This record gives sequence, structure tokens and C-alpha cells, in this order.
Amino acid sequence: MVRQLGFAKNKVNSKIITASLDLFFKGIPLRKIKEHIKFFYGVSVSHVAILGWIRKFEKVVTPFVDSLVPKEMSGVYHIDEMVVHVRKEQTDKGHYQWLWNMMDNTTRFWISSKVSQKRSCRC
Repeated sequence: MVRQLGFAKNKVNSKIITASLDLFFKGIPLRKIKEHIKFFYGVSVSHVAILGWIRKFEKVVTPFVDSLVPKEMSGVYHIDEMVVHVRKEQTDKGHYQWLWNMMDNTTRFWISSKVSQKRSCRC
């Protein structure tokens, strides 16, 4: 199975690549991951190499992750909104938009995301 994922072609141990991916998807910046790998594994890698691993292996993992659905969800959902800056120049519609995320209360399963130009809606 490891050979199918492409770990065999890498010069770095698959444990280090997996740790790097895990840290990245937990929100750790690339340069902090680089420091972590150096400190805990004694291996010097560049943040560019870590980004390369992320790009390579997210393509392999995405179909698997997309197929995951919890067996039972609570039926109670949380919706969170966040303002995001989307362009440098000012336009008629503004350069900020709203990012909406919906998640199940119990399983913390991420159900949906949506970007909208306004916070209000005509329902």
C-alpha cells in the first residue's frame, strides 16, 4: 500500500512526510513544520519540499476523504461566518466576502461551505 501512495520514491522517511501533512492540516505554517521536523526528527527539509509533499499527497487522499461520512449525525448544526478579503482593488461589490461553514455538533463533521457577497439574504 505504501508503494501505491508514492512514499517509496521519496528520499525522506514516510513518517516525516505523514507528520508534515498532519501538522499542515492542523493549521501549522510551513516554516514551523520545518522547525518541528528538524527538532523532533533531526532532518533538515525546506518549507518548499513540505509544500511539494502537500500538493502531491492531497491528490491521493482527497477521493478517500471525500467519501467519508459519519454513520450518525446529531441533527444539530453550527454555522459560522467569517469575513475574507478576496481582491486587492476596490470594486462596486466591495473587496470583502463572507465565508460560511456548517458543521455537525457531535461528530464535528464539516457539512458545507459557501462564499457570499453579503451577510444578509432574502429568504
